[in-house]
Amino acid sequence: MRFHPGRAIFPLLLVFFLAGCATIPVSQKKTLWPDPPSWTEIWYLPVLLTSDDEAIGTLKNYQNRMLLEGKMPVSTDVDRYGFRARLSWIQVEKGGDWVPYSGGVWIGWDYVPVMDTIFVPKEKRTPKEKTIIIPFKEIRLMRIFDNNQLAVTLLNDEAIVMECRTMQDAKTIADALFTLASALGVKRKARPGMYVHDLSPEQKMKLSLDGGVLVFAVTQGGPAEKAGVRFLDVIREINGTPIPGAAEFSKAADATADGGSMQTRLLRWNILTDGTCATTEISMAVGKE
Repeated sequence: MRFHPGRAIFPLLLVFFLAGCATIPVSQKKTLWPDPPSWTEIWYLPVLLTSDDEAIGTLKNYQNRMLLEGKMPVSTDVDRYGFRARLSWIQVEKGGDWVPYSGGVWIGWDYVPVMDTIFVPKEKRTPKEKTIIIPFKEIRLMRIFDNNQLAVTLLNDEAIVMECRTMQDAKTIADALFTLASALGVKRKARPGMYVHDLSPEQKMKLSLDGGVLVFAVTQGGPAEKAGVRFLDVIREINGTPIPGAAEFSKAADATADGGSMQTRLLRWNILTDGTCATTEISMAVGKE
């Protein structure tokens, strides 16, 4: 039998190719639908404290019960217009230099000089300071999460996160901020308690839709959850108006009167065992509190 190199190499290359494909981690495969978020928002409506002075005192007293950017404030200043917290810390930068090193080794009776370099670690410590300011009149939104974090979003979309010791601490601070913001004319904005984003072209193709928004998070205990909205529902219509994207969803939600409800038409889907997608049309009234 004559040896044919081409015939021998082709099966070998095929084995290498298949082996390489088998080593692709599952985590690297692109999925069509997102995973549930790692965070859970807890529905909470802040209440008014008895006076502005009580709210100011509450914020001052909670200085040692919160972290801002992972740091405890060294001082806080609160008046009827804003909350200011001063942070102070030491920034440590680690590095080093390679420096020449001379020495030698004995080989038998002979001493052999050796030139080399060694790494000498160095540490640079720089004092840092920062002041975080929350103008009460610019508070747009406050949210509490299951890890005891209170997120305050301002009108410029800046988000300030307070890490509190307990869930009750987060609620008490939210009450104080709400009291002082209300005194300056800030009104609480009604929310449906769900988060949405645009459908991707691939998702639209899978669902045979030309528009709609995908629900990627539902606030625990909120109006949407109470109405039955679920993770990965697709909102198609609000109060009879088609919803082609997230921008239109926000406008429709904002147009609903405070304390009212949104008559929502949505699509609920599930993946069947054969890989096909089954969908169900659902209509529900989502309250806004």
